[in-house]
Amino acid sequence: MIIIKRFLPLAATLLMGSVNAYVNVKTAQPDAPSASGLRNVLANDKYEPSNLSDVDAEFADFDEMNEVGSGRRLQSGSTTETTRCNTWCKLKQSLGLTVFGLLLVCLSPCVMWKNEGRHVNELRRIDFCKNKAVVVNNPDMPSDENTGQLIHFVGKVSVDEDALDLHPGPLNITTPLPKALVIKRTCMIYQKFEQASQQVKNDVIGAGQTTTTTFTVREDWTPMGPQAEKLEHLPEETNSRGIWDELVSNSGTPESAAPSPSNLPPELAALMEQADMTKAPHGIAISKAAHVGGFGISTDVVMSEQAVFQSEWMPLPAELVPDESGS
Repeated sequence: MIIIKRFLPLAATLLMGSVNAYVNVKTAQPDAPSASGLRNVLANDKYEPSNLSDVDAEFADFDEMNEVGSGRRLQSGSTTETTRCNTWCKLKQSLGLTVFGLLLVCLSPCVMWKNEGRHVNELRRIDFCKNKAVVVNNPDMPSDENTGQLIHFVGKVSVDEDALDLHPGPLNITTPLPKALVIKRTCMIYQKFEQASQQVKNDVIGAGQTTTTTFTVREDWTPMGPQAEKLEHLPEETNSRGIWDELVSNSGTPESAAPSPSNLPPELAALMEQADMTKAPHGIAISKAAHVGGFGISTDVVMSEQAVFQSEWMPLPAELVPDESGS
């Protein structure tokens, strides 16, 4: 009985503490602003979007907050699309992939035969060059005896004191650059792109799937020129041409209409020559005085063997860059 009497006050104390805590939590909610009155509260300057982090997330109604101001939404620049593929749809896709796989099995021997044939042809060419090529030890002294022969030599490409510049115009360099083999001008513009991410949810029963695609905006520099004025899935996002048209007109050559890569960084796209350097406002010039010793190097060779002649680039000196486009 003594033990029971000692525990009864303790149990009563714990019970009263839990009741008080429950009452305090419940009675605190009426003091919070309601959803209808939240707009009036947010009209205060201290509730600007930059200060919304001070609002307790427990009482924040984001549906109301997104409408604050002149129709601006805090979470803009994205949209979602949901597609549903039931069990019958997945079955049709599986049958289609099965048929496609059977076609690949039938066509793969032909592709392998052609690939092996190309390999054999390359081996024959290498063997022919090894047996027929005349080795020139000193490329500075070509011999008339080797005229019309296949020759092999090693040397340094030089243009002597020849100066090189781009197409005449406001975008040309201020002074011809001496001892340059290739000069290239790459123009880039800041544009908006769509970036899609998918989330797939499988059905608990059956083979159906629900795919949710979220389209967001990605802004980056690109050498491919102005993109679509409005994004396909985000029509509220627009692109501006800026001064691109002025650059084209000052270059003096027609504009390239090549499509833009979707998943490549702009720098990689430029290195892969997906932007045509011969089209405005880009520009490229190759020295006609290129040679190795006494053997001349044509422009076609320099353009076709980019891994040999265009693997290393140096930035143009700042004093040669024009100050304005001359519009």
